[in-house]
Amino acid sequence: MALSARMTISLSARELTLLKRVSEGLLQPLPSDWLLTRPDLATDLLRLLSMDFVGTTNWNRRAGRYENAACSGRGLDMARAYVEEFQRCDPISPRLRPRRGPTPIYSVINRSELERTRYYNEFLRVHQTTDGIDLHLYDGNTNVGDFRFWRAPCCVPIGSREVALLTLLQPILLRATKDLYHRTNTAAAGHPFPQLTPRENQVVALVADGLKDRTIAQNLGIGYWTVRSHLDHIFQKLEISNRAGLIARVHRERH
Repeated sequence: MALSARMTISLSARELTLLKRVSEGLLQPLPSDWLLTRPDLATDLLRLLSMDFVGTTNWNRRAGRYENAACSGRGLDMARAYVEEFQRCDPISPRLRPRRGPTPIYSVINRSELERTRYYNEFLRVHQTTDGIDLHLYDGNTNVGDFRFWRAPCCVPIGSREVALLTLLQPILLRATKDLYHRTNTAAAGHPFPQLTPRENQVVALVADGLKDRTIAQNLGIGYWTVRSHLDHIFQKLEISNRAGLIARVHRERH
């Protein structure tokens, strides 16, 4: 299967089947926590790329930080640790974020340089993710999300094959990510409650989307009890007694 005059890749029957399933899955409307709720799709994606970890985040340009981290192949504590602590010492993402195509991490940072950092020794190595390829996705000039594919230490480095596969998948990944980005932002901004803060409106939108408190905390990169505190303030401001009442109120506002 030719990708371009400069990039060719041969796929086995198994890989073609995985590619078909992944493409069909990504073209369906996805919930914001699909890496958790669609483990079949996440697993197929990892198998196709011969990876054992995939993570996603959203870059908040105004705040200058990554949010809404989710992952498959490692525990949720890895995503939470990244947004709460380790993005502050991440030497890789600032170099990869401006790039518009799949990029192996060691094409932007020397391995020996990375291995001397706190990010590598206290985060990547602890979670057994020491070789990766990232894809930051844009709708025009708007960063709508990213995919971070990583492997545990092994003898096969990430290279042209992974770049070719992700290049093939990039339009589909962009479509899925762009759809999620705009649905989430429309839900948060299109039906805001003016008496709530922007963060409280974000929490409202995610509650209305059916997410549980721990998933909301993980998605927004905040603590579980911070979500509970936001909900207490929301209930007070909207004069609502519980979650069911909040969801009913949101549905009335939308319709």
